[in-house]
Amino acid sequence: MRQVELRKLREGEWFKRKPESAHWYIREHYNRADPFGPATFWCSTERSASDGREFKPNVLVWID
Repeated sequence: MRQVELRKLREGEWFKRKPESAHWYIREHYNRADPFGPATFWCSTERSASDGREFKPNVLVWID
């Protein structure tokens, strides 16, 4: 596995937060910065598209 910034992944690519993690995330759409918060990527889990988190674009993630 190798570590990259989340912004380098294409939409639909799979990644892990930590190499030993059991959960996989899928990079989804980009949310531009606005008065309510910073710019983020929505990343859903492998279990459900509605279950996920927002991550900053510069967060380091692990891919195969």
